[in-house]
Amino acid sequence: MDAVRFSIIDEIWAYSEIEAALKELPDADRIGELLDSLVPVGDVLVDYGFALDSTLLLAVWASKHDMLGKMVKRLGVDVNASDCWGRTALHLACYIGDYRAVELLLQAGARAQCWDKQRKATPLHCAASCGSVECIGLLLAKGADINAGIEKHSPLHYAVQRNSKRCVEYLLKNGANPNTPQVYTQTPLHVAASNGFVECMDLLLNNGADARSQYGQKKITSLHLAASENYLECVKLLLNAGADIDARNKDQQTPLHLACLSQCHETVTYLISKNADVHAVYRDGRTALHASIVKESRFWDTTLSLLKAKVDVNRADNFGYTPLHIAALNEFSSCVFLLIEYGADITARTNGGVSALSFIIRRTPEIIPKYIDKLDTAISVNSIHEIGDVDCEIRLDFRLLVPNNDRGETELLLAFIEVGQRRILKHPLCETFLLLKWRRIRKFFLFSLFFHGLFVLLFTAYVLGVYVKDCRTLTCRTAPYIPVLGYSVIFQNLTLMTKELFQMMHGFVGYVRYWENWLQWSIVVGVFLCTVSYDPADKFPHPSDIQGLQQSAGLDRLSRQAELISRLESLMFSKLLRKAPIRLWAIFQKIALLKTSRFRLHFRVKPNDPREKRIPKELITSIYKLVAERRERNQSMKRKRTHRNMQTFRELLEEDAAAMVTLRRQRFKNRTSNKNRTVSESPYLASGVGGRSVHGSSTSHQLKALEEGQKLILMKLAELGKEVDSLRAKLKTG
Repeated sequence: MDAVRFSIIDEIWAYSEIEAALKELPDADRIGELLDSLVPVGDVLVDYGFALDSTLLLAVWASKHDMLGKMVKRLGVDVNASDCWGRTALHLACYIGDYRAVELLLQAGARAQCWDKQRKATPLHCAASCGSVECIGLLLAKGADINAGIEKHSPLHYAVQRNSKRCVEYLLKNGANPNTPQVYTQTPLHVAASNGFVECMDLLLNNGADARSQYGQKKITSLHLAASENYLECVKLLLNAGADIDARNKDQQTPLHLACLSQCHETVTYLISKNADVHAVYRDGRTALHASIVKESRFWDTTLSLLKAKVDVNRADNFGYTPLHIAALNEFSSCVFLLIEYGADITARTNGGVSALSFIIRRTPEIIPKYIDKLDTAISVNSIHEIGDVDCEIRLDFRLLVPNNDRGETELLLAFIEVGQRRILKHPLCETFLLLKWRRIRKFFLFSLFFHGLFVLLFTAYVLGVYVKDCRTLTCRTAPYIPVLGYSVIFQNLTLMTKELFQMMHGFVGYVRYWENWLQWSIVVGVFLCTVSYDPADKFPHPSDIQGLQQSAGLDRLSRQAELISRLESLMFSKLLRKAPIRLWAIFQKIALLKTSRFRLHFRVKPNDPREKRIPKELITSIYKLVAERRERNQSMKRKRTHRNMQTFRELLEEDAAAMVTLRRQRFKNRTSNKNRTVSESPYLASGVGGRSVHGSSTSHQLKALEEGQKLILMKLAELGKEVDSLRAKLKTG
């Protein structure tokens, strides 16, 4: 975008470039010295006889009007003389905006419509670039083409670039075209939008400029340019003129995307208020929320505006990166927590299988304690009853543990186990969730256990009947039940293989990570070798022993439980099974899931009710302890605030009491001095007595005010004492 903007604001010629070309003229140095001296004009022309073309160009550049006037009247002087790049004297005069020089040259027959050798500019282009309305008027009067070079840059382009409202208005009134005849070429409106020239833009739009025109290979509109530079007034003008708020450039970026990339909060807010598409994606499948997370110092307001506009916080790009991945990868911890607060899924994975939680653990580990605090707040107590009452009810909200509805209900716990944070499973909320989830899902596990037990039993009977039978010759016949057992084992083995293939199709990367799957395949292959590839000549005198599994405890038990539930869920709710009939799918959901909807994913328990048997007593105790400790912390903070307030009131009371004692002493002294003093008839003494009486009355008023303030303070202290007594009573009953 910066490259586009720089190409728009290039000047016609650099000032130094023109000076360098003039120095290459014949006798340029000697002419320059004489122009700077005080030699009379007539002597220069007659006595020195320098190259007249060089003298003309340098005289125009130096604004020597007297010499220029003498030269244009002299025969043999070519007023259309030019330098090595084809710039005439009229080009130079218009470039510096010298109205007098332009007038003299045009009167002498200079061509108003002429190009330089590179066809970059005419004198009208030069006059517009310096913002000289007077020069423009002279040139147009002599027949200059007002739309010269409109295929690239017309005089109107340079007038807008100069931000000369008078020139733009004058050119438009005299027939300048605000648009270009060729598509994807730069228009004056692009120049105004790139530089934020509001007045020029208003003039162009009022005179028919196309607000939807696109520029360059990137197909950028004026709205793209204004939004990327945070020119809010220009954005408003363009939208009012009919600009497409969701216009796409070559990279499929909308103005909102560019405003987010540039962290233009005001523009982003305004575009959202005008119903810009916050869900639009551009290159690599990224959204405006992806674009806003680029600069930590300025991202907050922009990101917050998008989140309030209900942007999809979990939308992944083509590589699987969500906004949470990007924020964690760039170590923007405050942005990570903001996204989590608005529902970002920390279990979301990239195409390479890396979860957002993995990035958070490595780049922003300070988020984990905050997340655990959120788990604490998910356990709340009913405010109607005290925590010690029998009817006290504790509510456990499991929605925080199920951030995504598409990957099962244990994905979050499995992600914490994966990154080495198994200790979070001991949190009462997680432990209760796993217990309730296991009660829902264990029927499938028991069925699987029964199936595998039957499989082992049949396979053992088959092995004993085929390989361990006491037969000394090859003519021995097997019992009639052995083939039936063999076919049963083969059928069950095929069922196991089908299940493993189904799991592999559901997710190959996740499948190969578990050693149990490799063990399962070794069993399947081994059973096939023992049943299908059996050769009676081979002898296997010793059957293999199956090693038992030991029951784990603590974190190992919870980890294995979470992994088992997750694997069963992934099998039951895979994308392949979603193609099954809706009724069958609904039955699976009702049997296996805790939630019936996103907002009905909670559990209520009464810790003080002896009839509460739904979850173990030790788990109820840990939940009760967590809630009680949190309430005790809150009450302790409230008691500290009350104590500080009472301490402040006591200090104020002591200050008021000390002030009252001081005033009483002063009043007593005044009364004593009045009694010992004789009142005189003198007007001066009378006035003195009056002054003292006034002073005494003011003192009494101050005492009354202090007494009233003291009464108010005592009343407030009494109220605070009552509150403290009530708190103590509640604590005793609790």
